[in-house]
Amino acid sequence: NIEGLGFTFSGVLIEACQRLTLEQLSLVYVRLVSDLQEAVGDKRPHKPMYPNFPTQVMEMSRGQLYLNAILHYVTSGRHLPVTEAKERLPILDNVNLKVIELGTVEEFEGLLAQIVGSNTSLSVQDREDVVLFFETYGSGVVRLLPEAIPQKETVAFVASLLMKHTENSTEFIARFCRTGTDILRLAVALSDGDLSLATATRFRSFSRSERGLLLALLERLANPVEEMLRWKGRWIRLGERLHPGEYAKRYPRVAEAFRLLRNDVPVPTFNSQVEKALVALDVIEAMRSLVTRPGELARRLDFLLRLDVATQESVLTSFAETAKSVSTPVLLQVMGHFRYRNALAPIRVFFPKGNLAKAFATANKLPNLSEALCLRLIGICEAALLERFRLLPSLGKVYVDPELVRYLVPFSQRSASKSFRTLVRGSRVPLPKATNVFGFSSGGKMGGSKPTLTFPLRCSMRILTTKTLFHSIISRGTGVATAGTLWTRQRGQASSLT
Repeated sequence: NIEGLGFTFSGVLIEACQRLTLEQLSLVYVRLVSDLQEAVGDKRPHKPMYPNFPTQVMEMSRGQLYLNAILHYVTSGRHLPVTEAKERLPILDNVNLKVIELGTVEEFEGLLAQIVGSNTSLSVQDREDVVLFFETYGSGVVRLLPEAIPQKETVAFVASLLMKHTENSTEFIARFCRTGTDILRLAVALSDGDLSLATATRFRSFSRSERGLLLALLERLANPVEEMLRWKGRWIRLGERLHPGEYAKRYPRVAEAFRLLRNDVPVPTFNSQVEKALVALDVIEAMRSLVTRPGELARRLDFLLRLDVATQESVLTSFAETAKSVSTPVLLQVMGHFRYRNALAPIRVFFPKGNLAKAFATANKLPNLSEALCLRLIGICEAALLERFRLLPSLGKVYVDPELVRYLVPFSQRSASKSFRTLVRGSRVPLPKATNVFGFSSGGKMGGSKPTLTFPLRCSMRILTTKTLFHSIISRGTGVATAGTLWTRQRGQASSLT
């Protein structure tokens, strides 16, 4: 019965199932139930701390709850109160069932283009789905791939799968792997490493054909050594597996680039030229280089505007001319940054790229920029985004829920859970009036089991008002992964919060 898992069949799907043989229907049912159980986490053994929740918790004293929480914490989650679980009646009035529709082959095959064509990094579930397509279709998967793949991590992932499951991946790799970092990511993907490059990868031994392909891609770069200097340590390690000296006659520029890296020979690069100009406080000279890389210019805007007031107009003009070439995520980040640029926040918080929820904070000593300057920058970003979206195909009649204004757009899905509701840090969720809020944190990949967190609502509301601890932990995700369910207790009643 899939209703107990929160799903039901549409009328069209029921009619299609009626035309199946008993053997076919049994196979569909077994596989479907197994997949749904995996999706909602029903296969995992679960022994709740309070099996008769919420009545059991509301009937216990605060002293008992506190003592149980302490014992649960000091025993790393092994201690659970001895409780006889009462039989629960099945939920018979679930009117919010998810309807499973009957799909077509074309719709199924279109899923691959939707996944790999996304402009955010792939979640674990997305990567598993992409692998399934390659294992199922083999060389025929090429016709299902989209014309454009904007996410560099996805390009490397798809390219590695093409090399493993198809006979001709050269055309795709030559078209999409155009920079040194693209080629490095491809080597990382072939070694099953971290495609975000946040952590180092232990490269495997490559076959001669794989080494030849990677070296050929490097040889065709305009300036291989400059591209490789961005990840110098990684390239030196990768060079130990590529053996570029063996191919020195065939790929001389690559062999020379590895020699320069290994011997720490100084090489003038784009970044060194920009930094040299900035150290000399020559904004105009720095801009001559930065306008050739609009994304880099966008990321350095704040520093350039602070460096010399006399050149602010020139910086704005250059950014306005190149904004159309800046990626959408970067434009949104720049717009959000300058919208709250002069907010009096005591600290600046930085979230490094990677899978773990880490954050670094430093005192906010940035001087204010004029409000008019910030508004002009916001206007440039908005104009570039509107023009870009104007050229895209129409979405038809779309309703945008006003509540979405509380939620931020996700730029990355690499650590998103396939069973939890995902909220991007910075999103705001309204809480009803209540006496207490119980937050349940999930350890997951961050290591070990975590204790249940309990805090008074009146205290949390005070902290929310002052924008300090609670705002940092819950709203921005700097200390606790709020991947569980929040519930409130008031006058003997409990209600679930999303």
